[in-house]
Amino acid sequence: MERAGPIAAWAALGVVVAGLAAYFSVVGLEDAVRTASVVGVFIGIASLALAVAVELRSRRASVAPGTGGDPAPGTGGGPDPSPARTPPDGRSTAGPRYGGDHIDFSGGVFHGPVVGQRVERRTERPPERGPERPPARRPERPPARRPERRPGPSDGADPEAGEPPVNHPDRADHIDFGSGHFSGSVVGKMVVHHHQPSPGPVPGALFSQPAPHPGFVGRLTELDSLLDVLRPAARGEPAHGDVAAAAVAGLGGVGKTALALQTAYEAQRRGWFPGGVLFVDLHGYDGTALTPERALESLLRALGVAPEHIPPTVDERAGLYRSLLSGIAAETGPVLVLADNAAQSSQVRPLIPGHPGHRLLVTPRDTLAQLGMYQLHLGVLPPPAAMEVLTAAVRNAQPRDPRIVAERTEAERLCGLCGHLPLALQIAAALLIADPGKPIGEARR
Repeated sequence: MERAGPIAAWAALGVVVAGLAAYFSVVGLEDAVRTASVVGVFIGIASLALAVAVELRSRRASVAPGTGGDPAPGTGGGPDPSPARTPPDGRSTAGPRYGGDHIDFSGGVFHGPVVGQRVERRTERPPERGPERPPARRPERPPARRPERRPGPSDGADPEAGEPPVNHPDRADHIDFGSGHFSGSVVGKMVVHHHQPSPGPVPGALFSQPAPHPGFVGRLTELDSLLDVLRPAARGEPAHGDVAAAAVAGLGGVGKTALALQTAYEAQRRGWFPGGVLFVDLHGYDGTALTPERALESLLRALGVAPEHIPPTVDERAGLYRSLLSGIAAETGPVLVLADNAAQSSQVRPLIPGHPGHRLLVTPRDTLAQLGMYQLHLGVLPPPAAMEVLTAAVRNAQPRDPRIVAERTEAERLCGLCGHLPLALQIAAALLIADPGKPIGEARR
């Protein structure tokens, strides 16, 4: 009745108009006949259009929801973003369904690219849990039958040919787009975040100075002078000239490093630097001189800074270096920084601590006058001190070696040939130790 009512009404109206046209033709009213004919044609066309519209509407209403029919108006040709709703007949409506980490787009018809994304977060160390109870025994079930796989992009399927992606029900990182019809490329993306546990504290090297040279002799006056400069100022007492740094300059092999190490050892023995003694070799004269960046990097590592946390520029590294030293001064006490073999002022300037309690001791060959630090010029040893160095070196290795006493004159001549330089005297002593039976006169030749 819903279909026939409007159509019958229009048909009846057409019959009436046709009867009027026949009557007007009999009585001879030509104009009225033409008018009735036009009205009749219009009524016929309207009746036909109405019949077609009613038929299309009835066909759309007969299509059950969720069976792959045309999408509802206003969806833009894609899946309904709302969760699936289950009607009373138990069939699922069209649209994605969400279950845990699974999104099901079954039954959807898509006319554009569809992107599925899964984000998985993992940690290297699982959280600690208490002892687990043994799981209760469950009745064994036959293994579930997995659905048949369909070819997809990973199996060589061509997405442009309209082939849907493969269903992998056994993969946790898979998003199922089964039963979907795609008119464009489909992209699935998985992002995994690996959270590594934070590393523990980096061990520092706050007492990294080498051991003092055994048998240190001949530099007691210079040692006292350096200790007077490095001595921490008492409360209310200014430091020696308010200078926080000292330099021991002199020829190569004159004993600068030995004097600096002995000074650091004596200051440490007196408890002046409870914060530690940092040692860095600047290699200023062996062709591999450290740049200020590398020197600061070495000291920051000694202070316990991880390599990835060291800033890139000199100014940033120097700022972090001074800041860490200030923190050590507040917590533990002053620190002595020993920079050996400095060649230029640019190597040393960033190493000067900012805290007034810390001290810096440098060993260059030339005077570093522009840095404003205490300068100690070290010369060659006097002859008696040179003889003491040779004697101590031989007796440390061979306590019963009689050659120094038996050949005193030859030993003094050997010291003169060495120029009274501590390094040359140590080399001569090593030759005597290597050949205990050789007289000093022959070694001198």
